[in-house]
Amino acid sequence: MNEQNPLIQIDNLTKSFPGVKALDGVSLELFPGEVLALIGENGAGKSTLIKILCGVFPADEGSVSLSGKMMHFQTPSDALKAGIKPVFQEIALIPEFTVAENIFMENHPLTLFGTIGWKSIRQQAAELFDQLGFDLDPDAKVADLPISQQQLVEITRAISSDAKVVVMDEPTSSLSPAEIKNLFVVINKLKAMGIAVIYVSHKLDELFEIAQRCVVLRDGCHVSTKAMSEHTHDTLIRDMVGREISDLFPKTEHQTKETRLEVKGVNAGQKLKNIDFHAHSGEVVGFFGLVGAGRTELAKVLVGYDPISEGEIHINREPLKPHDTSKAKSLGIGLMSEDRKEEGLMLEADVQSNMSLASLEKLTQYGFVSDSQEQLSCDEFVDRFKIKITSLSQLSGTLSGGNQQKVMLSRWLMYGLSVLVVDEPTRGIDVGAKSEIYALIDSLAQQGMCVVVMTSEMPELLGLCDRIYVMSEGRITAEYPRSEATQEKILDAAIQ
Repeated sequence: MNEQNPLIQIDNLTKSFPGVKALDGVSLELFPGEVLALIGENGAGKSTLIKILCGVFPADEGSVSLSGKMMHFQTPSDALKAGIKPVFQEIALIPEFTVAENIFMENHPLTLFGTIGWKSIRQQAAELFDQLGFDLDPDAKVADLPISQQQLVEITRAISSDAKVVVMDEPTSSLSPAEIKNLFVVINKLKAMGIAVIYVSHKLDELFEIAQRCVVLRDGCHVSTKAMSEHTHDTLIRDMVGREISDLFPKTEHQTKETRLEVKGVNAGQKLKNIDFHAHSGEVVGFFGLVGAGRTELAKVLVGYDPISEGEIHINREPLKPHDTSKAKSLGIGLMSEDRKEEGLMLEADVQSNMSLASLEKLTQYGFVSDSQEQLSCDEFVDRFKIKITSLSQLSGTLSGGNQQKVMLSRWLMYGLSVLVVDEPTRGIDVGAKSEIYALIDSLAQQGMCVVVMTSEMPELLGLCDRIYVMSEGRITAEYPRSEATQEKILDAAIQ
């Protein structure tokens, strides 16, 4: 039993949206200097709970107390003033501002004359980075930073002023192993200062390393609150999904046939250097690398999004003209981007529009899209992939991460690809949805498709892929068949 008084006391929170009860009588306590993991499948209610706590919208019923005082947050600003600092998965920085300006946007230090102390802002930002172990330039423009460094700016901003509670939503999704270590050092410093952390992550290994207790939600309801020492990976998964998931990865042997994708001597400035590889029909080929290794850059080159300076790409033995997405599509290759919200789905469009986007020409008769044929094709994939929607007219932005991935996958399969490039296929989705995505990728390979998977998830790489290429600083440094690949070999090649 914790003898301290709770810093945060949440009692019987309930919140409904049209057609769904997002939270149903959820209660929890958070103590000073504690890291509390909050987990559950997508749709479990985690985001709703966090947004109520951070003042994004009010609860329908229930209460939130801070240091024994009842809180009635009307806006996010109210929560910030009370000391509740969120670090959301979606970056909320101003791209045209500098790093230092973003950090002190809401609490500018002033000079004696009442003007903003720009020199002081830069100096304080630099001191914070030294304290936290982050390699960031206070004067850099945020728009010029990779996502991983933007996330570090978000974290620094959250703890730059009087924080009592820091809410971290998937904080390591874009960080390298070294940056994750630094983040955990920072979190431990926050603990020592009496600051509490609510830590949301689908990476279960992280929870055992950094959290003291864990709250599990499922379908909007509280399932369990236990010390991490009382949990195993299996018990966490069972609490999250309500069942055992014994085989996360399919155990299928794939029969590889003809070469579908061949890359020879590809260079793209400093991003890609002398890339050579091949992939076959009926094969899942994995690419692993640390942040900045060039995986995403390679994915975009393969489908004609980005130009190359040298080399050749052949799809189904046909040459791909560099930087030609329409030619790539016609040759039968497509990309499921790692950033499904910015580069994949049209979030404000409905499911049907997103699914059929790549196939409109095929669905057109006499100059008009056949609505009945479009709907029939979409219904087929909804049934095939067990996509959870209320109707095809549901907005795509309201779907869970796993269902958004299935919609994107349906888009390309409806068009008819022979090569599918998938960049971070399970980023930000829960373990139950992961197992479904893995099964879908496996079934595509069984049906003869060539699937290229770019991933930073080691278990995903070793469990899903028939062959593995490792990248470092824009180069391929190693190739392993699944039977010879180990975590040690792969990490060693990734830091060459």
